[in-house]
Amino acid sequence: MNTTTKITRSASATLGYLGAGIVAIALSVWLCRVMASGLITTGLALIPGVVGLLLIYMAFAGSGVSTCPGCGAPLSGLSTGTNEGVICANCHSYVEGTEGTLTKTDEGKIAETPIFTTTVPPSFSFPPGCCVCGAPEVRREKISLKTQNASSALTESTIGVTSSTTTSVEVPHCAVHSMGASLSGTPSRPKIRFRSYPYLRAFCALNGTKPE
Repeated sequence: MNTTTKITRSASATLGYLGAGIVAIALSVWLCRVMASGLITTGLALIPGVVGLLLIYMAFAGSGVSTCPGCGAPLSGLSTGTNEGVICANCHSYVEGTEGTLTKTDEGKIAETPIFTTTVPPSFSFPPGCCVCGAPEVRREKISLKTQNASSALTESTIGVTSSTTTSVEVPHCAVHSMGASLSGTPSRPKIRFRSYPYLRAFCALNGTKPE
């Protein structure tokens, strides 16, 4: 039987996000007054304001707490409405739900977009079959992660100059499905996401990783 748990709003998280957001926006306003004199400096001054808006959004949309319906471990950072692709750090099971409740994700679920995640080890193999449906593989689809590298010494002459690192892998697909996986993370710790929960578990079992 699949247990259902209820999400409640954390007052401390709500106030924490809200307070930090207000401080960030106030800092942005102050920076705009003292340093904004052109396009670049104005953009830099607005960065704390953007962060502040995100924090205020989290205060109302991401301050839910609950317990894992699988193992009972505490979960935080939840939406108080709809959640999908939430991982329990204790039992490494995915949970989801609507209307402020959580249940364990169906172990056979195929999501609309890649949400089931694990790390990519230095040496790895893909399980046989399509990464979406498990049908025989007929082609490989290349997915890439492009990460911008910030300059270690930011000067007026280097502003706007960036370099990038691209990490790519080729993922098995059948003739019907595409876009069954994506990459995230960083070049030093890349992560792969699958639409298929069964394929994620097969990948983890084959390569000794865990869902994240």
